[in-house]
Amino acid sequence: MFRTIIYSIIFGVILLIVTFLLGEVVLRVYNYFAHSHVFYDGSYNRYRGKPHVNLYGFKLNAGGFNDTEFIAEPDAYRIVGLGDSFAFGIVPQNQTYLTKLESKLRDRVGKVSLFNMGISQTNPTDYYTILTQEGADLKPDMVLLSFFMGNDFDVPRKPWYRHSYMLTALNYIGKVAWKVKDFAGHQPYCDSCDTFERNEYLRIEKERLDSWQYHIPQDGRYPAGKEGFFEKTVETLLRTRDYCKQQGAEFVIVIIPDELQVDERLQQDVAAAYFADTGKLPYDVLTPTRMLAQRLRENQIPYLDLYDAFRAAIPAQELYKPSDSHWNIAGNEFAAGLLADSLSKIIPNRTMLVEQRETSLSSNK
Repeated sequence: MFRTIIYSIIFGVILLIVTFLLGEVVLRVYNYFAHSHVFYDGSYNRYRGKPHVNLYGFKLNAGGFNDTEFIAEPDAYRIVGLGDSFAFGIVPQNQTYLTKLESKLRDRVGKVSLFNMGISQTNPTDYYTILTQEGADLKPDMVLLSFFMGNDFDVPRKPWYRHSYMLTALNYIGKVAWKVKDFAGHQPYCDSCDTFERNEYLRIEKERLDSWQYHIPQDGRYPAGKEGFFEKTVETLLRTRDYCKQQGAEFVIVIIPDELQVDERLQQDVAAAYFADTGKLPYDVLTPTRMLAQRLRENQIPYLDLYDAFRAAIPAQELYKPSDSHWNIAGNEFAAGLLADSLSKIIPNRTMLVEQRETSLSSNK
């Protein structure tokens, strides 16, 4: 009897290992041909949209970007928009803040062509690569980089389980797939529908709060082991600035606040769910914004910080989708108005633009 039990256990373990290895092979073969964003890929193309796929009634362009085909009008002021899912847009294409911004700038300063090159789940290193490999071909007059405070800081390591396709798939199913209510693009867009179950969304915000960038710095510097992450992000932004300068393009950063930073109700919910003993969050949620803004000022990089405006507007109107850190339609419209107010003061008039281009072309010869 005892020997039978031992044999059964050994057989079960062997069967489990064989099943796991077979699943690993099948998933790797599947991903090779179908390319799913679930599995780790060091390239920014992991989350790139598929060309001409229909998303909320709009077909992505030939590059898989959530925009029309990239064709600039003659003598138009050209802007390349970089960013993650905020830039790509989770609302219908004609309601994203970059689409709205292009329209508002045209009304204020004339011909403007804004190319939305946002790709979900990317970061500043990816933005630099997208710009140098694809965006530069559009000969932009301005590069507008949207920096989301929730998860845009570069972190060089990936979780250990990402090396296995089976473990990655199981983690995705357990943590994400069944807890997402609204699968973007697979059904009509709903501006008032929860994206995640509320408890799952609170967990996501708690996980962000626990990440290194929210830890309160001592003497204005992050603790040992974490300072490198911050410096790597700043270095990447400086490299992007220098590249833009070489190309004769303005470089402007938009600092997009996480909902946890601007919504006191969400802060209270996270505190109640995870920090009931103190009733408050353990970190200053503005720490990373202050640190980043200071470094941008020191390096003379123009930036537009949307924190104050969103913080002031939140009590009176809903600007984020329910249980989702992205803006709803109203939030996109609000952001577009703020950016249009600021950028319309930066964009030169037609005569100045022609002179700048002629000077840039002459200096590059």
